[in-house]
Amino acid sequence: MQVACLSRILFICLALFVVNDAKKDQCCANDVLHKSINYQFDLIDENAGCGRASSGEDKTAFLARLEKNLSSLSKHSTLIFQTVLTNVGDGYNPSHGVFTSKRKGAYFFSWTTLTKIGNMFPTEIVLNGNQVGVRNHGYGNRHSDHNQPSTQNAVVAMQKGDRVWIRASIDNGYCFADQWTSFSGFET
Repeated sequence: MQVACLSRILFICLALFVVNDAKKDQCCANDVLHKSINYQFDLIDENAGCGRASSGEDKTAFLARLEKNLSSLSKHSTLIFQTVLTNVGDGYNPSHGVFTSKRKGAYFFSWTTLTKIGNMFPTEIVLNGNQVGVRNHGYGNRHSDHNQPSTQNAVVAMQKGDRVWIRASIDNGYCFADQWTSFSGFET
């Protein structure tokens, strides 16, 4: 009986020794993993400025709206959204109605117009003078009792210094101002 008990105790001690030794190896493996992870974070911190905004930099974003109704614009006239509500990074110029990118990247833009009943107000987004391929067709249907809102969105790949704006795509449309017509964008 004492031999059986002693051999069980010896077996348990041996098992604890093996487990403890394995934990020591595991601890060393975790230590190596921990050092590797820290090394990767250091690389990320060193390369944070490679074409992307690092966590310490503000990404650009803006929201602006029209101050007065538009009724006699000529085709390809720039809509100038003078009332700036947000302009993080100062990328939007309310004097010219143009957003200029601070760095290469993808940017999301949205614009909304409110068209008077019986009128049209189609617009388009422009990158460096060329239509991006997305239009917004505001049409105030004569059979409706309400002015018609229209919203369009676009994701635009931009280089540093590229310019984006909204322009009229026909002559003499009618668009309401104030909170009804806006232009916004942000860096993704």
